[in-house]
Amino acid sequence: MQADTIRSSPDSASLSSTKETQWTSALLSEVDPARYVVSGQIAQGGLGRVMRAEDVRMGRMVALKELIDREQEAEDRFVREALLTSRLQHPSIVPVYEAGRWPTGAPFYAMKLVSGRSLAEVIKEPRGLDERLPLVTHVLAVAQAMAYAHAERIIHRDLKPANVLVGDFGETVVIDWGLAKELSAAPGEASASASPSDAAPPEEQATAALTVVGTVVGTPAYMPPEQAAGGAVDERADVYAIGAMLYHLLAGAPPYEGTARKVVSEVLQRPPPPLAGRTPGVPEDLLAIVGKAMARRPEARYPSARELADDLGRFHAGQLVGAHRYSMRELALRFARRHRGTLSVAAAALFVLLAGGTYGLVRVMHARDHAAEEQARAEQALVLVEEARKAAVDRADQLLLVQARTALDRDPNESLTWLQSLSPGFTEWSAVRTLAADARGRGVARVLRGHRMYINSMVFAPDGRTLYTASDDRTVRLWDLERGQHRVLTTHSDEAWGVRVSSSGRYVVTTSLDRQIRVHDLEQGTVKALLGHTEAVVDAVFTPDEGALLSYGDDGTVRWWDAKTGEGRTLCDDAELCVKAYFTRDRRYGVSAGLGGKTGPEVVSRRGPGAVAWLDVGAGTVRRAPAAVSVHADIVRLLGILPIDIQHDGQRIAAGGGDGIVRLWEPATGRVQELVGHDAPVARMLFASDGRRLASADVDGTVRLWDLATGTSRVARGHEGLVTRLMFSPDGRWLASAGSDWTTRLWDLETDQRRTLSGARDTVFALDFSPDSRALAAASFDGVVRLFRVDAGLSQVFGRHAAPALALEIDAQSRRVATGDARGEVHVRALDTGEQRVFQGSAEHRVLRVAFTADGTYLVSSGDDGMVRVWDREGRARHQHRPGGSAHPLFALSPDGTRLAVAGAAVHIVRLADGTSRALQSVTSDVEWIAFSPDGRRLGTTHADGSVRLWDPDGEEVRVLGGHDRWGTGLVFSPAGGLLATGGFDHLLRLWDLGGAPPRSIETGGAWAAHLEFTRDGRLLFGLNGLANAQVWDVERGALTQELRGHAGRVLSLHPAPDGRTAISTGEDGTVRVWDLVTSQSMVLRGHAGKVYDARVLPEGRGFVSVGEDGTVRLWPDDLPRDPEGLRAWITGAVQAAGP
Repeated sequence: MQADTIRSSPDSASLSSTKETQWTSALLSEVDPARYVVSGQIAQGGLGRVMRAEDVRMGRMVALKELIDREQEAEDRFVREALLTSRLQHPSIVPVYEAGRWPTGAPFYAMKLVSGRSLAEVIKEPRGLDERLPLVTHVLAVAQAMAYAHAERIIHRDLKPANVLVGDFGETVVIDWGLAKELSAAPGEASASASPSDAAPPEEQATAALTVVGTVVGTPAYMPPEQAAGGAVDERADVYAIGAMLYHLLAGAPPYEGTARKVVSEVLQRPPPPLAGRTPGVPEDLLAIVGKAMARRPEARYPSARELADDLGRFHAGQLVGAHRYSMRELALRFARRHRGTLSVAAAALFVLLAGGTYGLVRVMHARDHAAEEQARAEQALVLVEEARKAAVDRADQLLLVQARTALDRDPNESLTWLQSLSPGFTEWSAVRTLAADARGRGVARVLRGHRMYINSMVFAPDGRTLYTASDDRTVRLWDLERGQHRVLTTHSDEAWGVRVSSSGRYVVTTSLDRQIRVHDLEQGTVKALLGHTEAVVDAVFTPDEGALLSYGDDGTVRWWDAKTGEGRTLCDDAELCVKAYFTRDRRYGVSAGLGGKTGPEVVSRRGPGAVAWLDVGAGTVRRAPAAVSVHADIVRLLGILPIDIQHDGQRIAAGGGDGIVRLWEPATGRVQELVGHDAPVARMLFASDGRRLASADVDGTVRLWDLATGTSRVARGHEGLVTRLMFSPDGRWLASAGSDWTTRLWDLETDQRRTLSGARDTVFALDFSPDSRALAAASFDGVVRLFRVDAGLSQVFGRHAAPALALEIDAQSRRVATGDARGEVHVRALDTGEQRVFQGSAEHRVLRVAFTADGTYLVSSGDDGMVRVWDREGRARHQHRPGGSAHPLFALSPDGTRLAVAGAAVHIVRLADGTSRALQSVTSDVEWIAFSPDGRRLGTTHADGSVRLWDPDGEEVRVLGGHDRWGTGLVFSPAGGLLATGGFDHLLRLWDLGGAPPRSIETGGAWAAHLEFTRDGRLLFGLNGLANAQVWDVERGALTQELRGHAGRVLSLHPAPDGRTAISTGEDGTVRVWDLVTSQSMVLRGHAGKVYDARVLPEGRGFVSVGEDGTVRLWPDDLPRDPEGLRAWITGAVQAAGP
């Protein structure tokens, strides 16, 4: 089918305004044309041609590609293709022999001549699925070639069957790298706008499979949503394209068909038709691979082509595919195929048993011994069968765990569903508890299913017990949240677009593509239709007194209606001003915006940004905003959203521009204020009810919260793509955002804690908070509503510092928490009552460590002012000490709580009761680490010269143990006191047997071992290495047993829990992780803004406490059942409460 080629004029606005680097022919050397003898043309396109030629110098035939379109953009693409392709050396990437320019300046390059056809031609041949499946090997070759290219940080951006050659001898070659992008290049080259504008003339028509140029980069039928939306792309765009090629190969048709314009719209709005429906019989493994590769969210796809190639390779080899979730039946069948021999023996043995039994009954006296032998054989076979069954169940349970872990990011509900399926004999419940707690923390949703198509609008009733939704399936549904029931309130004759509830809850108004407004009286059970709009009615709202309604529609009109009589009047009739509109809560004023040009389904021109207007509803007047106050017309026209809002008193309007600037306009004074911060076009705008704050979001996924008094903003990043909706909670505490990345983000504006709510299978487009602000409903284009508890799994802000909180310690005996900050303050707060005392040190120093004595009588702190301070329970400074040397002095407390060792250039022993001190023997090298032995009779130190020393706290130095080649980085005694562990900058961990045995040395893998800590039983030793992982060593074996990986930045603290089965860590990535030491898997606690410096397990193990760069002290609950029966019951209850 023919279609318009999508083009954009050079000066038209686009959703990405960055400029690409030029790749001109000046980069190439001049070549003598006599070197090549052309024998014919192979192919020609709009930009260049490929000819068969002989390289006379090398005596070989080559394919010679020349540029015939000398426009700058075409030359950039051609030269980039030549230079980037020449860097790629892979059997499935056509090699470039030479790139240069002719004396005329025209660029060219010579490449290997491949005889064959394009994969597109091969697919076109009539054939059934059985004949198409062997062609999957060509897609595997493409994936392997792109895996190599991705490793070189190069993406193709235009993969499609037409750009894959299948040679006569079976080779597969990826060609046409004209849109290739080096990911380390300027950011602008990685993004492209998908903003179709003027229709091309008939002579330039093409199918949707054509590569679109101008501001669109790629082929619509094979490009992912983020590429079609003009966002930045990376390796995952190529992964999507390979998945689309595989879809095309299996279905015999591309994922999307139609005009280029239509395909771009389809890609932005919905996934392609299910492959299983188009082509029955496709193996489930391949369906899973295609589904994962073509996931609409980039993070749900394979990270690069390498992982996709691995899965295709496993499918080709008949192995388990990572993308597919196998049912118990599938696993059992696979097991039966793999163990066919064992099962056959068992079956035969069972038969023999039966036969032997029958024979024994007939000739009992003569065959007793023979029957006993046969029975023994049969019993042995049954044992084999049972062992095989148990092995299959164990394997299935392990796969269920993998599925549950994999599902966490995608959908916590799904993760719990997998855990619910574990067999009765499963034993690894610590791993299950970690996964379940992680799922709860991420947000387990109550799921409302009923709609069959996109949900466009959603609203809670004033009492919060009912929810209304409007969908493209033409229905508006009423959900009774208390009873768990729903019904269809009304069915329009076309798509239902809007639903609103009056202030009393008695009336519901719905709008539709069928041009109708319907007013439902829930008490009387009547419906009234309001007719007048000539195109789709987008939305309608009641006035507070319920006596009138305001509506707007695609006909470019804003209308006022009398709710009783149904009579209406037009407030605005101007497509350039009134395509979209919002109103103040009292409905006295409104703001509207238009397209800045013609409207309707066939948009053929655009006259710049969309204009903005202020509406005085009572007076019926419209006032156009200054030209600078405008919106990006493409956002209104293509995406159907409106980046404007009006303050609740109607005196100020906010409009987000295509230049990323938020402009505030006061209609009464004409004053315009600019808020600068976004780097991409603004897509959404929303005033808070207090009128002092404004939220804005852009097409790149950045959300900003503006303080309108100061013009400053706080930033929340996380969405990968367009933000489709913003919503403040009624109490003003929360800000929610929805996105095309299938997620909802929740921002606690009081604590700055942020959460990602997942589970949707498509763009989240509608949001609403319950009236009490305790629940958030998120509706998506998959036709599902998800209800989240706003406070579920959140941490409690237990305390707050005015500066980053750096140090943490718990006094378990008196249940107090001490924290120190970057301004010299130490806070001590009671866990049970919340009572707090502030210990004030020097405001010019940072408190880097705090510690309680064993009986809680004293608190000791040290900071970078070189001072160690001792405080009593009342917060009084009893004495302080400056040991000299390092700016950060070290200290250790004796186990009996009577003495303090302070170290720097020297080591001093201080009596805590009176502050008197005594210097131990002087040392020639600064102390780097210090600790008392568990019995308090020894003091260990490591030094800058690498030495390790043992001291008698009551006397002199006991001995020098030798040490490390470079300075010491850690020291700790084992709980029993017989072993001393030290780390050094020589990348060694040393275990010193204090009984006299030779020390053991352990390589730490190219990094030092610091912040060493034993588990309570002394079996395991933990350490940090300054990297993004932490290490765990088995003390008895002297070997590394685990590397705890998960943090996205340096690990800043790590402590084993008292139970010895878990550990807690913090990192620069702003997270706390709770580790299951059996599986090395972790639960992630998100809430801090910035680095998290330390975290500890609370007394009785009922939760955790953490401190971070944001100055907060946070408490995290850990109250899930620990016994298997209780935990299984909790999981079952959570799954049942979530709904089907």
